[in-house]
Formats: sequence, structure tokens, C-alpha cells
Amino acid sequence: MNRPNPPAPFPRGEGEDVGAHSCAPSDHGQSPLPSLAIIIAARNEAHRIAAVLVHYRALAPDAELIVADGASRDATAREALPYARIVTGKGSLGANENLAAAAATADVLLFVHADTHLADVEIVRQTMADTHVVGGAYRLRFDDDARVYQMMARRADQRSLVGAYTGDQGIFVRRAVFTQLGGFPTWPLMEDVAFSERLRGEGRVALLDAEAITSTRRHKAQGPYRLIGRVMLIRLLYRFGASPAFLARLWRRGGDVVPDRLPKAPPMMREQEVT
Repeated sequence: MNRPNPPAPFPRGEGEDVGAHSCAPSDHGQSPLPSLAIIIAARNEAHRIAAVLVHYRALAPDAELIVADGASRDATAREALPYARIVTGKGSLGANENLAAAAATADVLLFVHADTHLADVEIVRQTMADTHVVGGAYRLRFDDDARVYQMMARRADQRSLVGAYTGDQGIFVRRAVFTQLGGFPTWPLMEDVAFSERLRGEGRVALLDAEAITSTRRHKAQGPYRLIGRVMLIRLLYRFGASPAFLARLWRRGGDVVPDRLPKAPPMMREQEVT
């Protein structure tokens, strides 16, 4: 498989403390820009992981890049190794991301799925320079502009305004706060929503003025309306106290997803909202 040429040796910060970029403080709780660790959750993503990591290295040359590999059966770890640190876990997504977070040394952790595309990560550091903000997420957009996906993105934005984020939105958080909260629940499902709801109780959260473009491959493999129905049912049952294990069994009825291509469209920009 052809992959991009490996970048130059890791800059300072790969496995070491990363010095924050400095900027002049203001009178509104601003501090020097914090250091950043980008944690990419991946499972069986050998076809895309190298390009994903090259993309984030170009966007954030000083950031730590860590792949939370979910015991992939393909060559994901081998393809990622020239570009990032690899942390392999055999547990749930939340458990694997916790392991990767424990390996990070940066001030701020940015969690992103391998099939989600972020065109701007510097905005996270700029937002977190406000010491009152404890974390947040991107707005959601899909890599298909069909009306059904636009509707789903609007629903996600509405949920985000009350601090209920999902993992494909690019959740970010101060590492100290993440540790204080005990990381993600190690549930088989809904760990991202549960964590983001707890995060909101720690301070101000930010919904960014940039969007995370996530893949529609699962929707297209199962049928978008069928998947929407399953997601709505799962969210309803979660609110009524159904166990994450039961919800995960319901989710898995949709089957595995199929590989697809990286999204090509740039993210749309919207005004920032901090709640």
C-alpha cells in the first residue's frame, strides 16, 4: 500500500512535555496558548490512517499525535507507526481513549475519530487559552449534503448547545479536568455523551466556530433512516436508564461498516458560541 512519506523526526512533545506557544495575556482570563495532544481513535483503518496523521501533523507541527488503536485486525498500527505514538487497547472505545490519554503530556486533549475530518485544530488551543473554558466540541457536519444528513447535523448542534456531544464531533478537554473526571466511562456505548454531560458541570464549555466532517459510511451501509431510527431509540432508552450493555447490543444489530474515502469538502465556519 502506498502511503505518504514519513515526516521529519517527531518534534518536541512526542513523548515529552510540550512547551506552550506564548501569546500576550488579556484581561479576560486569557493565558498563553496551551499545548495540544490529538488522540485519534481507530479500528481497522489501515486504508486511511497514514493520510489522517500526515494531515494533523501539517496542521499542528508541535502537537502530540497518539493513535488509540482498538486492537485492529488489519495493518492500522503498522501504517500509523511512522507518524504517531500507538496505544493499543482491547476494551471499549472509551477505555482505549483513556489509555491513550494517559500517555499524553499536553495541556489539552483533542479526541477525534479516524473517519472524522478536522480542518482546523489551532482553534482548540485558541479557545482553551481562556482559562474559564474547560472543554467543548466542534459542530457536526457529514460528508454528504443530502437533506437527511443536514437534518441530523442540525439535531446534533441543538444537543450540543446543552453540552451533549458525541465522539464524532471532536471533543476536547483540559487534561487536568479529564483526569479529575476519571476519563470516559468504559461503557460499550454512550460514553461520549455521559462524559460531555459531566464536563459541563466543571465549567464553561465551547461549541466551536468550525465543523467536524464525519463519514456517512455507516448510514449508507444500513440505510440512513433506519440508522436514524435506531439512534433515536437508543437515546430515548438511555434517558430512561437503559444499561449501556443493552444499548450496545441494540446498536450492533446494524452490523459492521464499510471502508470509505476521506471527506474532501472543507468545513463551514459559523460564529463561536460559548455557554
